[in-house]
Amino acid sequence: MLKTQKTKSQNAAQRKTQNSNTNIMPSFQFTNEDVPQFELLKSGNYGFEVVGADVGISNSGKTNGCETLSLKLKFFSDKEFKKPLAQWTERLTFPQLTGTDEKTANLNKFLNGMCNMFVKCTNMKAAPGQDISLEPSTVIGLRGVCHVTQVKNERSGEMQNRVKTWLTDKEKFPRNEPSKIDSEDANW
Repeated sequence: MLKTQKTKSQNAAQRKTQNSNTNIMPSFQFTNEDVPQFELLKSGNYGFEVVGADVGISNSGKTNGCETLSLKLKFFSDKEFKKPLAQWTERLTFPQLTGTDEKTANLNKFLNGMCNMFVKCTNMKAAPGQDISLEPSTVIGLRGVCHVTQVKNERSGEMQNRVKTWLTDKEKFPRNEPSKIDSEDANW
């Protein structure tokens, strides 16, 4: 009898089939390569896309108790959004502070301004006075241009990138529509 040799792809397909039928731990192919060095982006303007979002509550300082939206952003070196450079999370904090003192009023105005800039930067259609729902389903896929800078992390002391400004006067990009699954057709 002749023995046939399976190719790597046939073996992988067989493992995939076996894994989907049993509770086998995931695996990978060891290559002995080190993790690539993380490099900070240089300060400058970068195109970005919102690739994830989570709603939360601020637990820090002056904005403690305010609702937040953590935006997982992917940054690109090109206008076609084909060459990713980095990815990290930025947070929008919603202006919900109570109090009548001038500091609280100014902080609410600042937080509102940051949200306004994000909406204009990502080309969301909004009229003055309109309530805007910023939640994961409305922001994932949005694209825009922002100014990135390098700052020192207060806790670790390490340098990191941060969005300094959502740029409202740059080219506007269409939303990258996430693939939609019709829940009636999905077999969950």
